[in-house]
Amino acid sequence: MRIDEVQNKIDMISNALKETFHAGDDEINSVLQLLSIKPASYPESFELSKESNLVLNALEGISNRLLKIEGEKPIFYKTEKSTFRINGEDFELGQEMYDSGSNFNTIGKFIWVDGSIIYYSDNENTIKSINEENDIYSRITSLPF
Repeated sequence: MRIDEVQNKIDMISNALKETFHAGDDEINSVLQLLSIKPASYPESFELSKESNLVLNALEGISNRLLKIEGEKPIFYKTEKSTFRINGEDFELGQEMYDSGSNFNTIGKFIWVDGSIIYYSDNENTIKSINEENDIYSRITSLPF
């Protein structure tokens, strides 16, 4: 991402926060109103229609066939935790990681943190790891500059 793109995103976030701050309690973009919404829950006797089951099964079949065609295993796993803190920065699954000590060269895409080990996939989709004893560990950043 270029500096002007980053600045545009920062401006958008800043404007959204200002609008939310100045919004009344009854306005749709009020944070308080959004926080008061309770999550939806399934009824005890929840059942999908036959059509919905057909669509979901077809999508699962297509997904499995695509994985076979690509010859790759999925490398990103579902988790309840979507962000991880590394060197004071938040990383999301699949986010690009950079080495701040080597002209911000790409390390790979973040997969997981297990204790003091960071797992990532390189350009060939090979899963690799970096532990905190490695010099690169302390130089990992999410910013390409």
